[in-house]
Amino acid sequence: MLKIRHLANIQCTKAEAAGALLAGERTFSSFLHLHIKAREAWESGRHEGRVSLRRDQWKRAQRSPAMAIWLGKKYLGQKDNPKMDPLLMLAKRPSEYLDGTPFRKKMGRPPAAPSADIRRRAPGGGRKPKLVCGEDTILKIRHLAKIQCTREEAAGALLAGERTFSSFLHLHIKAREAWESGRDEGRASLRRLQLKHAQRSATMAIWLGKQYLGQKDTTQIGGNPKMDALLMLAEARERKEGKMSMQLCKIENVQTQIDGTIMT
Repeated sequence: MLKIRHLANIQCTKAEAAGALLAGERTFSSFLHLHIKAREAWESGRHEGRVSLRRDQWKRAQRSPAMAIWLGKKYLGQKDNPKMDPLLMLAKRPSEYLDGTPFRKKMGRPPAAPSADIRRRAPGGGRKPKLVCGEDTILKIRHLAKIQCTREEAAGALLAGERTFSSFLHLHIKAREAWESGRDEGRASLRRLQLKHAQRSATMAIWLGKQYLGQKDTTQIGGNPKMDALLMLAEARERKEGKMSMQLCKIENVQTQIDGTIMT
C-alpha cells in the first residue's frame, strides 16, 4: 500500500506503477479494482501529490517572479496579449483589480443534496462521519482553497470522497464560507505578491503593464505604418549610398597617390 501511495504521489501512470511493481498494467488495474484499500491509496496518493505540488508553487512564487506570472495565468485569467480593454476591466471589477480586497463572485448551482444515508444518520448514532465541522477542519479547508485546490484534490487531502466533501460544504455554512473566502484570499494574495515583485523585477513590471495598462510588445512608430515603413527604407538607402560614396572617395585618393609616385 505504501508503494502504491508513493507511486501515485509522484503522479505515475498505471503503466508506470505496474512496471515499478514488476507487474502488468492489466494485473495492476485488476488489483485496484478488487482491493478497496489499494484503490483508496492510489486515489488519495494522486490527490496528495497534486496538493503538495500546489504548495510548492505558491511557496516558490514568493521568491520567483516567473512562478508568480505562471500562477497569474492559471488563477487570475492573465494572458500574454490580453484583448479586453484593461480600463473597462478595472471599471467593472474595481474591488479585485485596484486594491487587495477579494471580489466575491455569484454562487453557482449548489451541489447535489446529501444522500439518504447521511440524512437518516442520527446525531448520536450511526457510523462516524469522515468530516467533522471543527476549527481544525475549517482551517484545513481554508488553506486548501487558498492555494486554489479543486474540490477533488481537497477531498483527497482530507481523506474523503468528492461527493462527501461537496455534501459537507452544502450542509455546513462555516465550511462553505471558509472555502469561498479562502479562494478569494488566495487570488488577492497572489495579486499583492505580483505587485511586490514588480518593485524589483522588470519582467513582472512589464507583465503587469500588459495586464492593466494596455501595453503591448509591438508599438507603432507614427500615425501611418505604411509611411513609416517607406521612411525607414529611404533612410536605409541613403545610408547605403553614403557608404558607397565614401568607398569611392577612398579609391580615388589611393589612385591619386599611386599616380603621384609613378610620376616621381
